[in-house]
Amino acid sequence: MPATTPTPTFETRSTGIKSKENKSHFFNMELPGTERAQFIQYSFDAKLGFDGKNVVIKAAGNNTFDVAIPEFKFIGYDHPEYQTVVEQNGALSFGTPQIDTAEMINEILSDKAKSEYVEKDREILEDQAKSFYTSIVTSVNSEAKLNFTFQTPKSS
Repeated sequence: MPATTPTPTFETRSTGIKSKENKSHFFNMELPGTERAQFIQYSFDAKLGFDGKNVVIKAAGNNTFDVAIPEFKFIGYDHPEYQTVVEQNGALSFGTPQIDTAEMINEILSDKAKSEYVEKDREILEDQAKSFYTSIVTSVNSEAKLNFTFQTPKSS
């Protein structure tokens, strides 16, 4: 059976409030009393990390090794909780489109949002990767020195 490549992951609790508002307009003017607003409080355990099979370790001489860590990614999540904390409907909001709660939840876990969760915890992820690979290499060679490089996301 082939050995599996370790994939270091970091789990963090993500929380926040997502809001959305709709208003009816008449010739580019907002109509008073037609507003709808919804605020959703969310939390989940985000799993962040990278694919361990893409880590490259090369000897650099003098008992030193260069370690190239691939791009960090949003791997998944557990224990999602969503709760509408405020919902407001103006007196004349019957003509204003309803706010789609499912769409708001999808925005919380959009690709853009996932990238933001990773960037928010980048420093911790880098520290964890350094610790993980340092412990592996120094368990074999206690005198080894490691130089780390981290791949950053490509600009969109």
